[in-house]
Order: sequence, then C-alpha cells, then structure tokens
Amino acid sequence: MYQSTRSAMVPCPTEGEADASNPLADGSVPKPLVLGSGKPVQVQTMWNKPLEEKQVTDGFISELEQLVAGGCNLIRFSTPSIVSVKAVGMVAQRLSIPVIADIHYDYRIALECLKYPIAKLRLNPGNIGEMWRVKEVARAANDKGVAIRIGVNGGSMPSELDLAHDAETRQEWLEKSGRNMLQAAVDNMEALASVAFDNIVVSLKASDPALVVYANELFAKDSAQGGLGYPFPLHLGVTEAGPLTPSLIKSTLAFSKLLEQGIGDTIRISISGEPREEVLAGAELLRSLGLRKGINLISCPGCARSTFDTAEFTAKLQNKMPHLPVNMDVAVMGCPVNGPGEAKHADLAISGAGLNVSLFSKGKLLKNIPSDGAEDVLIREIEKMAATQTETSRESV
Repeated sequence: MYQSTRSAMVPCPTEGEADASNPLADGSVPKPLVLGSGKPVQVQTMWNKPLEEKQVTDGFISELEQLVAGGCNLIRFSTPSIVSVKAVGMVAQRLSIPVIADIHYDYRIALECLKYPIAKLRLNPGNIGEMWRVKEVARAANDKGVAIRIGVNGGSMPSELDLAHDAETRQEWLEKSGRNMLQAAVDNMEALASVAFDNIVVSLKASDPALVVYANELFAKDSAQGGLGYPFPLHLGVTEAGPLTPSLIKSTLAFSKLLEQGIGDTIRISISGEPREEVLAGAELLRSLGLRKGINLISCPGCARSTFDTAEFTAKLQNKMPHLPVNMDVAVMGCPVNGPGEAKHADLAISGAGLNVSLFSKGKLLKNIPSDGAEDVLIREIEKMAATQTETSRESV
C-alpha cells in the first residue's frame, strides 16, 4: 500500500524561519522558528488549561516566562474555536519564545491564527477534513512565513488508515500501524508540496513507545537503513503517556532510542500534570544525553542515617533554579557516608545537620549557613559560578 514519494516532494531546507519582510497588520512577525540542519534539539510544552483574552495579563506572561527560564523553547496552545484564537495571538505578541497553535476539525481556525504572530500551526490529518482545506491553509501560511506541523496521532487517525487492530502479532501491529501513520503524514506532505509549501515539521505520535520509535525511524532513516529518509524536522512525543512516572519512563524509552540516532528536532514529554514538569523533564533528558548543557543535580534519596532532608531541599531548589546553559555538578547530600565523596567531586555541594548546612566547592568548605533559605544561597552560588564559566568561555573564543 505504501510507496515512497520523496522524489516528488518539494525539497525542504529542514529549517523554517519567520519572514520578517512580510509583517502582520500590527507590525509584528512570528518569533523565529529554527529547526533541523544540526540545530540544538528543543524542548516544547503545551498549556493545559482553557485560555481567554482576559487571562493574558502581565502576571500570566510572567508565569509563562518562568517556563522559558526552566528550559522551554516552544509552547503550544489549543485553539478549539475561532473565538479562542485571539487570546493565543495576544500571548504570541508578548512571549519571548515561539508560540504554536493546535488546530483540529476546522481549517478556518488556522486561517484566523495567521492574523497573529504565531510561529507554527499544528494540523491533525485525522480530523482536518478534505485536502483542499490543508492546501488553503498552506497557501496562506506561505504568505506569512509560518511553519505547519503535520501532527499524526495514533489516537485520531484518518478512518482509512487506522491502527492495525486486526493484526495477529505485536510485530505485525507495529509494522502496519507505523506505515499507516507514515502514510497519513505523506498524504498531507504531498498536499503541501502541490502548493509549493515546504516549511514543514512532522510528528508521528502514539501512546505506545515502540510504535513511536518504529514510525519515526521509518520516516527519518535513509533507504540503506530500511527507511525513507524524508528531510523534514521531526517533533517527538509519546502521546497520552499518563502521570509523571509512566510518562517519564515511556518518553525516555522512546526518545533516547531516537535521539541517539540523530532523529528528532523538538521533544515534548507529555505528562498528565503541569507544564513545568514537562519542561524540567525534557531539559534533563537532553542534558543527560549530552544534547544540552545544564545543571547535573545529584542528591541522595534519604535513609535512617540522614541528618538533612534532601527531598524537601531539592524540591525547593528545583522550583527556584533557572535553566543555565553551563555544565555543572551540584550535590545535595544528607549523611556522612557518600556526602564527602560527592562533595569532593561536585562543583558545588551542600550538606548539613539540623538547623545548619555546609556549602562546598570541589570538597573545599566555602561557608556554613542556616538551613532556612539555604536553597537561595546555593542558587546565588550556582549563578555566580555559571557567570564565571560563561565569561571564561567568551575569553577563550
């Protein structure tokens, strides 16, 4: 059923940027969206509540900017109706990172989004309707320099390309379902190519991590590796992944396999929870894979020997600590067994007993401080050390 149509596609630069020569009526342009071509993998989250115009206050924008400070590069908002678009557009005008509009069912919502500096439109092939609608959106998006993500989701596939629930084995299910997902994406890529639109991002999401891996490998690997080698940037996601623990396990399992092969340009760790959790998890995954600089937070889990509540302290620390683009080990230790060793190797370490804690750098005692508010003292030391590293890097260039 499936045939590669790559040769018929309009070549894609694998990099989409807003067209500053074609501003909107208010003089604004979408924030630059630069993906693929060796660019750093970016962390995306999605706002998880309805949004109205009256909510777009200074306080709300400040709340979103906290996500940016935590390592978020892109944020997506649902636009369930044409009326809902203006609020998302207002956010796009004020937020420091690109905003993505999530569109289902009604292509006219996408056209309305193009009146605002929204950087990318996510269209669902499973429910956007006939291809002429996709083409009309593409023509309008081309005029504004706005990217389109073809967002295939295993939970809302086109009826003729549903997941292969009649398969007799899991492997057969994976292969048939993965190829059906890919076909849904290709059908839409061809529609966009027919109107000379190539500012495309693709996502192939499912709730099964193995299916996510299979579909994305098939899309991205070249023919010599058994794939089809499409050049478009990929957004990775395990959809409906559940609450914190299942989501982290499923997403890490899928993303690690793909990212270690160089597959994937943006990621979202989808959590039934707060966007901040998604951002912290995504940034930490990239850091752990060596794809992003950041703080390596080391902390012991606590035991009967503990004289310092590391769980409470690290929770406070994570809530306040900004994402800093430097590599640094920070240890939070609660007892004398492993604490001295970790403190000796860590750039900064904190440990203590009762009402007091001690702050170390590479095993050297810097100061003793009260435990109350110690996380603020540690964050200041982290920021000071990060600033020194950054300045040293500039001088060495």
